[in-house]
Amino acid sequence: MSNKKWIDVVLQHAENELKIMNLNKIEVGSTIIKLIRELHEISGNHPQVMKSVIHSIADLIDEKPISPITEDDFKLEIHCEGNRNVDVWRCTRCTHIYKLDGRYYDDRAIVYKTSYESTDKQYIYQGGMSSKQEISLPYVVREKVIIISNE
Repeated sequence: MSNKKWIDVVLQHAENELKIMNLNKIEVGSTIIKLIRELHEISGNHPQVMKSVIHSIADLIDEKPISPITEDDFKLEIHCEGNRNVDVWRCTRCTHIYKLDGRYYDDRAIVYKTSYESTDKQYIYQGGMSSKQEISLPYVVREKVIIISNE
């Protein structure tokens, strides 16, 4: 058995993979290694915590909130529908979440894909399938993935 610590093995693996991709020649390569080291230090050697932080970074890049949505995150919008005004409370942190007639909704709670690996997403709002779901606060934004056949 090796005397190497787990993090040393991970860092060596990361350095090798970055070298194969020539990312070791640019600043992003050293930034990735530094990030892994610092995540290890702050997580106390917990890989799941490290992965959770990385997932949160991906969510930030996708402009998704990483903390729960609360009542404080809504701002009133007034929409005109026919001859009447409708009060819609829109989430300022995630615009597909709103409050209408005292109920909260997420228009993108369910995403439809042809496979889990597919990067194509569809949000459906008709027929028996609907991406829109009623939610309750506090609410953590997590899309439920439903696989649909493209036959």
